Amino acid sequence: MLAPSTFALAEILDVTTAKISQLSGYQLLVVGLFGPVLSALAHKWGKRPQYIFASLMGLTGSIICVASGKSYATLLACRLIQGFGTTARKPLYSYNW
Repeated sequence: MLAPSTFALAEILDVTTAKISQLSGYQLLVVGLFGPVLSALAHKWGKRPQYIFASLMGLTGSIICVASGKSYATLLACRLIQGFGTTARKPLYSYNW
């Protein structure tokens, strides 16, 4: 969702377009780091707690993004929180034979 508004956000926040595009990169970094961990935890405790956690993180990150105003640091923090919300997915291994 940030890609179409990269130039507008860069102008509003008074930062370079590279810093705006790094926001999505940092979110993807969080997904890559914690995705396998949350997938393993989903095997242990089931998928429902993982989806509830991901929903809460996505909602929290969105609320912070809306309330951030014109602060790049706050926008970065909310994108990292939203990265946790993106990690909800099917576990890596399926044992349903």
